[in-house]
This record gives sequence, C-alpha cells and structure tokens, in this order.
Amino acid sequence: MKLAERFFSTYNKSGILELLPILREIREAISQAGGTEYGKYIIDTKILPITARILDEDFIQYEELQNEAAWIISNIAGGGSLDTQYVVNVLEALDRFLNLLHYPITLRVKESVYLLHPLECRDYAS
Repeated sequence: MKLAERFFSTYNKSGILELLPILREIREAISQAGGTEYGKYIIDTKILPITARILDEDFIQYEELQNEAAWIISNIAGGGSLDTQYVVNVLEALDRFLNLLHYPITLRVKESVYLLHPLECRDYAS
C-alpha cells in the first residue's frame, strides 16, 4: 500500500492520533537528499492539510505527534517558493507555528523558529 493510502486509511479508521509512525516515515523521507520530489508528492496527495491540523491547540498534549508534523511542514517550507507559498497561504502555517511558541516544549519551539528562517527572505504572498 502506498504511503498516501496508508495515511488516509489510518486517519479514516483510527484518527489523527494513530498517524505517528506514518508521519515519522514522511519526515525521514523528506529530510533525506532528494526530498524535494517527495515533498511534491506529499503536497499533491493532500496529506499536509491534516498534518497541519496536528499543530493546532487541540493536539498540544501530543508533543511527539506535533513535532513530526512541525518537522514535515518546516521541510516543505524550505523547498521552492511555490512550496513556501503553499505552507504559508494554504496551510496557514505561520499562525499555527506562532501559536506553538506559547507552549514551553522545546522541540516544537525549535521547529516553529526553524519554519520562520526560510521565510525571512522569500516573497511568499500570493
């Protein structure tokens, strides 16, 4: 079964909280060299809107799940400018990451700050 099919099957049967192993697999694939092509696959399969929801306050008690989601979105944002536009404008990641800065959990704060770095010099407005 392909990754996107596994993602949506798990999400539909078990919900967001059961996505941790799949998110970890996505994060590892995107983090490797050549992850840009894999990032395009993740965008095209519509996995990211659900992944972005994990960053919302409703899931604040699930640090590991939020860290994986934050890492994935940070890596996508660091891709090309279309990827950055998608992360900022469609996923509304800036608001989500800024909200995470209110919570004292180190990994999430680190990923929140990391997301802002590739955006500082980009023209991402649509």
